[in-house]
Amino acid sequence: MEQLLADAKAVAMGPFEGSPVHYMNRWWRQTEQGWVALDEAATAQLDQQAERYRAATAAGPRGQDPAPASTTSAGANLR
Repeated sequence: MEQLLADAKAVAMGPFEGSPVHYMNRWWRQTEQGWVALDEAATAQLDQQAERYRAATAAGPRGQDPAPASTTSAGANLR
């Protein structure tokens, strides 16, 4: 699975230890015995969680502007 992740053929849900991995339309998790494919119900739930996670991380930190006014050219002229 590590090689599939490195080759971008599999995708981890996030950059954290124990993150489930999506490969071949299934979610997988690592166990002591190796990688195990989750059943259809768990895969459906993780699909929903992955979508929420992507949306949350794409939005960035809550309540924070991407470029504070003090660093923009318009903000520099307001002194």
